[in-house]
Amino acid sequence: MMKRITQLTVVLVFLSWAGIANATIMGFTGAYDPSNWDFFTTATPAAGDFDYFPGSVDTSLAPASIRLTGADCGDFNEGDCPGTSTDTTYTIQAVAAGLFMFDWSADTDDSCCGDFRVIIGGAETTLWGAQNGANSGTYSTNVAAGTLIGWNMWSSDTCCGEDWVTISSFKQGGNVPVPATLALFGIGLAGLGWSRRKKV
Repeated sequence: MMKRITQLTVVLVFLSWAGIANATIMGFTGAYDPSNWDFFTTATPAAGDFDYFPGSVDTSLAPASIRLTGADCGDFNEGDCPGTSTDTTYTIQAVAAGLFMFDWSADTDDSCCGDFRVIIGGAETTLWGAQNGANSGTYSTNVAAGTLIGWNMWSSDTCCGEDWVTISSFKQGGNVPVPATLALFGIGLAGLGWSRRKKV
């Protein structure tokens, strides 16, 4: 009987440890709550350009999704568009080593000159171009803990229409303990301690 109890507690400890190691944060919540991310734009509106949009991130639908919109100076024919490129980024450091995955859906008011890029460390990879019109997809990779992850809505001319992307089904997995697995882990350890005392 004592042997069976010991075996059971060992199994509980193992399963709970596996749960801790493979825990995944899903959605923009907890460590990935929008308040923990960094929003940045390189847009610099010209003086008197009242229709210049510097870019934004809409987190009103979090934790399910966020929407990143690139900068736009309005009508190029007005003569107040700088004609320079801009970056509109939303980034955070990965909480732990593991999966970095999300669904994306991009669209544009412009027919050219904008890219949606995923950021991994110091590198950016283009997932969509405005010249392709509305499109969507899923991205997945593994990252190390502390790696800068996020997205950039880039525009080559910051003109003539906005580009935007909705990010949903965000997942980041790694060594992140969750309450259920911690409780299971504690029960398993307690069981091991009890069985040892009984042997003595």
